[in-house]
Amino acid sequence: INHKSGGFEISGYISTEGHYKKNMQFLYVNRRLVLKTRLHKLIDFLLRKESVICKAKGGPTNRQASSSPGRHRCGPELYGIFILNVTCAYSDYDVCLEPAKTLIEFQNWDVLLTCIEEGVKIFLKREHLFIEPCSEDIREFNEDNVFCLYSAPVLKPSLPGETSVQDSFKKACDKTADSYEMCNLQSKDVKRKSIAGRKTSSPIESNKDLQETEITPNQTVAEPSGTCGNNKAEIPLPSR
Repeated sequence: INHKSGGFEISGYISTEGHYKKNMQFLYVNRRLVLKTRLHKLIDFLLRKESVICKAKGGPTNRQASSSPGRHRCGPELYGIFILNVTCAYSDYDVCLEPAKTLIEFQNWDVLLTCIEEGVKIFLKREHLFIEPCSEDIREFNEDNVFCLYSAPVLKPSLPGETSVQDSFKKACDKTADSYEMCNLQSKDVKRKSIAGRKTSSPIESNKDLQETEITPNQTVAEPSGTCGNNKAEIPLPSR
């Protein structure tokens, strides 16, 4: 097996046959042996539940089993056999301070678990050993562990066209949202009071008033009577 993903590389060997004991599973990180990690649990689950490696070829039939048909006797449980090495940067993990130095902690478990899961599944499908797990096994695995199966993001590079379309669509949505927020800065609950005696007119309204007060050639304008009128009621307009 040899697989690279997310800055991690997994390489090594996986047996196509299971074993009755679980002590034949070896995992290394940069050629350092590690024990009892999440990687062990994930690989063991994939080999037992998602492959035919650990499925019993056929249990022995004895007299007791045949005499009691109502009692189902299962074969012995098998475990996977593997020796794998994970290669990554030394800054991606920290070895716990214990005498054997076999405990390890990674900064990003999800990316590493995705790499392991993808690599093992590629191996199983290539060797025609892969089977679909049942939902009950997945649910039980998720409940028994601090991490969930299939929870890691899938690291598949998207096409350049899809990326550009998604980026342009996101930018357009952001611009629309920003313009909408700028137009709605004024609160609906708090309104400013208009100042009395101050009236502003737009150029359109002024032009409309001028059109309405346009004087025809033979039309006279009546001047309001008052002190400033000099006793003149009408002013004849010169003909054009």
